[in-house]
Amino acid sequence: MRSLILVAVVAMSTPAHAEGFAEFLAGTSVPAGDSDWTKLADPSPKLAARGGAMSGQLGGMVGVDWTPVNLDNGGGSFGLGSANGSAHRFRVIASAVFRHVLTPKITLSARAGGGLDIAHASIDITVLGSTTTNSDTDLGYGFDFGAGIWFDIGPTQLGFELAVPIAHHNKDAQQIGDPAFHYTSVDLDLLFAVRL
Repeated sequence: MRSLILVAVVAMSTPAHAEGFAEFLAGTSVPAGDSDWTKLADPSPKLAARGGAMSGQLGGMVGVDWTPVNLDNGGGSFGLGSANGSAHRFRVIASAVFRHVLTPKITLSARAGGGLDIAHASIDITVLGSTTTNSDTDLGYGFDFGAGIWFDIGPTQLGFELAVPIAHHNKDAQQIGDPAFHYTSVDLDLLFAVRL
């Protein structure tokens, strides 16, 4: 009996083993709100990379992602020239992670986090053959919530994730012709992923 108690005490006092991981994701980001954002952006491609560690079912990770935003009205012609715009979103998010093994080959996951949302936009205006470029960048805050399902394929996992990234920006144009950043964006992301 004493031996059994000793083994139990030693087992409980053994430090938890943290298991590191890396994820690479690609998919589509669909604007869902607010109206200022949905009037500005169309569904856009998204790439992401994350790294972190798990201890049992709980863990943490840091991720970065990039979305080249498809603008709803990216440009057009007018009487004496034309205008073209482009926009990019970069995010750095730290998240808490929960994983539950459903079967030996299937794992469910959920995450929630917050961090930085970096928006960059540029506008090229051409009048009578002369082009002027105006650009600006705004640092906002962002949140990210996601859930996914993962399938073990040998030493890696393939997964599908549904996520809701949220960001807020509130910056006026610095001068005439500069882009302004006034929106609270809510997107719906569908991501395909590989976890190593």
